[in-house]
Amino acid sequence: MRTLLLALLPLAACTSAKNDSAVDDTSVDTGAVDTADSGAVDTTDTSDTADTGTGSELVVPGFATALTQSGGCGDVALAAWNDDSTLVYTFATAGLVAEAYAAGGPVTRTWSFPIVGDAELPPDLVVQEGRYLTDAFCDDVIERPPEVVRTWIPVQGTLTLTITPSGTDPQPWDSPAEARLEHAYAAFVPADDPTAVPVEAGDVLIEARVGWLPG
Repeated sequence: MRTLLLALLPLAACTSAKNDSAVDDTSVDTGAVDTADSGAVDTTDTSDTADTGTGSELVVPGFATALTQSGGCGDVALAAWNDDSTLVYTFATAGLVAEAYAAGGPVTRTWSFPIVGDAELPPDLVVQEGRYLTDAFCDDVIERPPEVVRTWIPVQGTLTLTITPSGTDPQPWDSPAEARLEHAYAAFVPADDPTAVPVEAGDVLIEARVGWLPG
């Protein structure tokens, strides 16, 4: 009997060592450390959005690509907007259609932002967020008054507008012309927070018929 017990002792020792090893391996392989370092901090990193400090879901970097619709009228008003008219880029200046007809051909104007001093008269240019923002644009029948939530102003980019006459008998109410407006490297800040980090829109391009009046 003593001989049998002595023979079993090494086996018991091995079994105990094996069990101890299994416990150790299991605790190491749980991946607790790896799980804690799984990158949760990275997935919640919103530093790019936070840098704008605006909280806007529409005016975000590259938002010019969302402006899929455009139009124009008068002398001269132009706009580009998204599909549901909750975001709109509007431009207005005076007299370029008449100047193009007087010149007998295309006229071009260029503005650079930010505009400093009185070296050049800036156009009326803003980006707005809200609802029904184009209902009153180039339209004398307003069914749903625009509801503006926030207005943005340009602080960067080069704006180039070319007006080309397309008629032969201009009238005060209809002087057909083609407009091409390009705002390269555009960037905007909220009008109510002009020191905010600018949001880069990308390039805005509008091509539209102008020179006509609504009504």
